[in-house]
Amino acid sequence: SYPLISVDFSLTFLFIVCLFVMMGVYAFPLFIYYIVLTFLCVYIRFSAYKKTLQTNTASYEKMSTLISLEAKRKELKFLRSTFFEKLLMDKTNRDEYTKMEMNIENHHWAEMIKANSFVSMIVMFISSYFAVVNGSLTTASIIAIMIINSRLSGALVGGVNKLYLSRLHSFHIMNSLSELLKDKDTFVSHSGIYISRIQQLSVEKLSISFAERKLIEPLSFTAVPGDFIGIVGASGAGKSSLIKALSNSINCYTGSVKLNNVDITHISEEYIQSCIAYHSTNSSFIKGSLRENFMIYGVVDDSDIIEILTLCCRNLILSKENVDEKFVDELNLSNGEKQKILLCLALFKKPEMVFLDESTSYLSTADALDFLERIKHLYSDSIVIFATHDISLQRLFTRKIELSHEHLRTVSCNTTISIPKMKLNG
Repeated sequence: SYPLISVDFSLTFLFIVCLFVMMGVYAFPLFIYYIVLTFLCVYIRFSAYKKTLQTNTASYEKMSTLISLEAKRKELKFLRSTFFEKLLMDKTNRDEYTKMEMNIENHHWAEMIKANSFVSMIVMFISSYFAVVNGSLTTASIIAIMIINSRLSGALVGGVNKLYLSRLHSFHIMNSLSELLKDKDTFVSHSGIYISRIQQLSVEKLSISFAERKLIEPLSFTAVPGDFIGIVGASGAGKSSLIKALSNSINCYTGSVKLNNVDITHISEEYIQSCIAYHSTNSSFIKGSLRENFMIYGVVDDSDIIEILTLCCRNLILSKENVDEKFVDELNLSNGEKQKILLCLALFKKPEMVFLDESTSYLSTADALDFLERIKHLYSDSIVIFATHDISLQRLFTRKIELSHEHLRTVSCNTTISIPKMKLNG
């Protein structure tokens, strides 16, 4: 909206200059009037700013309460209705009260615009009268003055209103981002080191503990671009915990994880966002259309969208309705198709390191093998670390880390290296 605001205020300045050119000094009364009008517009319009925020907050709180109650619908029959009826009544009353106050503020703004239409005409005719009497303006030019005055009023009022709306929208955007990022990963260095291309991942004496209990005993290994490392083991063996430790998503570990000899906790946030990808079986879409979900991964070109959907969802009809209008959960997509789309989106930035946590759990073994072979081929210059419980996928791995309740070991080619015992929950 800032370009539109600039246009409105530029037109305001231009119209004032036109008035002075046509009327000379007799344009001063109009000039003074519009200065006063500007202050009044700013004061009246921006006095509603706080009320607008309160109104929006009340509406959001009411909506959140309704959504929460809907989620507990099956439990409500075991609760006295008077309890949640009072809660709903309080939320609704607050919502309606703030809306009423907002309507009053909007009424003041509307009345001021009406008053301006009348008062500006009076001031214009008075100024024009003296200009005509003193020969600075011809009678025939009054029509032009009327048009300029009308456009001047519209541009000034419109500019102030757009400025108000712009500030309001900016607040909501910044507030939404602040809420979204307030619990941002505290383990990431937001002003860390931006390394060159990854040459080596080195893990030294990595131990993972939860609640003062050892989950994984010291583990050491290195990986270079081209490695496809598998982390295998039964459910609950610690695969996800190891992936999270290696990707710096948890800090309940000892030892070190380094990229090019730089501790991963010191790697910059920008580098992680640009060059490292993470996908898990819990990855999900936001509530929105396919295009909106593609957008947050940086996929905006139609050709890229079509290519990904063609690869992942062969039975999906590619139409504007399916891509732009329907929410993802309204489309007839299987869990496997959804996970393939999310995996492609995570990999779209062509990362140098990829962490996959049970990313093929919704796929059949044949589909999983086909998909992983594509990844291995397309990202042959990347380090891929993949956690799975499906032993049939092991033939794709260049190296393997095997977790079990008794021990942990790595397998590199045909060489087995024993590593100290691992304990699970005592």
